Amino acid sequence: MKHIRLFLCIVIILVVGLMTPFAALADNDGDTCYMTWEEYVAANGVTDWDWNDAADAIDTVIDHAVELYAAGDVETAYEYAKATYWGYYETTGFERNVMTYISGSRVSSVELQFTTFRKAVKNDLGVDTVQEEGAKLSAMLHEDALILSPEGGSDACCMTWEEYVAANGITNWNWNDAANAIDTVIDHAVELYAAGDKDQAYEYAKATYWGYYETTGFERNVMTYISGSRVSSVELQFTTFRKAVKNDLGLDAVQEEGAKLSAMLHEDALILSPEGSEIDVSSGTSSGGATATFLGSFFIILREGLEAILVVGGIIMYLLKSGNKRGVIPVYIGSVFAILCSFAMAFFISWLKNRNPEATMSQEIIEGVAALLAVVVLFYVSNWMVSKAEAAAWEGYIRGKVESSAARGSMFALGFTAWLAVFREGAEVILFYQPMLNEGHRDMVWMGFIVGCVVLAVIFLVMRTLGVRLPLKPVFMVTSILMAIMCVCFLGAGIKELMEGGVLDGAPFMLASPPWLSWIPYTNALDVLGIYPLVGTIVPQLILLAFLIFTLVFHVRKNKRIRLQLQAQTDRVRT
Repeated sequence: MKHIRLFLCIVIILVVGLMTPFAALADNDGDTCYMTWEEYVAANGVTDWDWNDAADAIDTVIDHAVELYAAGDVETAYEYAKATYWGYYETTGFERNVMTYISGSRVSSVELQFTTFRKAVKNDLGVDTVQEEGAKLSAMLHEDALILSPEGGSDACCMTWEEYVAANGITNWNWNDAANAIDTVIDHAVELYAAGDKDQAYEYAKATYWGYYETTGFERNVMTYISGSRVSSVELQFTTFRKAVKNDLGLDAVQEEGAKLSAMLHEDALILSPEGSEIDVSSGTSSGGATATFLGSFFIILREGLEAILVVGGIIMYLLKSGNKRGVIPVYIGSVFAILCSFAMAFFISWLKNRNPEATMSQEIIEGVAALLAVVVLFYVSNWMVSKAEAAAWEGYIRGKVESSAARGSMFALGFTAWLAVFREGAEVILFYQPMLNEGHRDMVWMGFIVGCVVLAVIFLVMRTLGVRLPLKPVFMVTSILMAIMCVCFLGAGIKELMEGGVLDGAPFMLASPPWLSWIPYTNALDVLGIYPLVGTIVPQLILLAFLIFTLVFHVRKNKRIRLQLQAQTDRVRT
């Protein structure tokens, strides 16, 4: 029994001795063969890491897969090739962060490269192909890691204001701090552009607006406490900076446009946040006074509601004067329905923004499409009205025409025009008021809203009263001209909204501002009229204006012929 025990001990010692070199080899190469990120972290005692570390960890798995493939173990190499994605890229959150802070298209291209690398191993395409595809994958991961975790801190890579605040532990801030935060994104976009990564530079150029300017409330506060025209000029500079990157206009142009944008933001920040003022992130309150809140609320509803009132009031004035009171009902229905749709659209845009901050661009796109659709409808309505101007002098003729027009659906067109006019402004008003109600002085917000609505109601009643008292022909002509003017205004505003929404980023000539347009300033009056010193808005407006004048002259001459014919018929009857 004693000899047996001694024999077993010797066997155990020999086995342990023989296994020691293999154990040492496994320990020496252990960090290259972990199938999951969790095992890698546990084995290496990793506590603090960034995305560059995660990319390095995936590199070890890629290299190990290549080594196994070169040694002829294709099956095991394939298992490690699969682990690069399912064991690391997904479980570390790498994929999700690229989706959130870079782009969904980038995720798709990286995922495709994972698949290409995996297929190169599985289909036994040769060691050169496997090494090449592995190197491509590694390069893409490290490119994204440098964006997600740039050298020098996380504040340079935050795509949204919320991430910037969380990463830097900010509790109290003012608009100068917000401008500084946008500066970091502008600078990072310029750095990426200079490094040749134009796609990522464009993503950060977009983030300056949709990730910061809108979400911080910067845009709304400039609108409220400075002017709407200032918002338009700053928004267009955001677009100019973004286009300089996308259209590859050169480093000097990108730096110049970024510097202009930064200067404008800091100018506004100094107005919004004089020395000593700040905002509490937790409460959302600012140092803005009750008077400023009231004036901001008042001018928002007045500015946004004026265009809608002019359109709706002009249509109702026309219908009442023409004796078609029944046609007023579809206009009122269209207006009320538009208010309900505005609430629904505001809720939808807020929901989109919570899911993806960049989705706030959908607001500009929706408003732009609605404005351009309104141009088409207003053009039709304007021509329809002016064609009836001369005929309205004969009551029997106009009665027959109005009734037949209503039967053909013209009343629906008028109601739809009212819906478009109100809907276009309604959602934006609600989105502006939502954060104002959470910033303190809520009573002043409601007071400004009520007073603004009263002023708009007075404007509407004045239009309606004057319209009923004026002669028929002037009412028809004035209303038609008003519709034509609003048609031109909506065209400029709609194109500008599409510019801000990024739809026209591929057309650099749209934002050109040649010397012959430099005399046009940014003012509240011109902003309401949709007039900006840009080729992309002015040229289409001039073309439309020329066409409207042509149609006006055509209908005036046609109406004159009708008047002469009816006058001749009357003279024959008398004789």
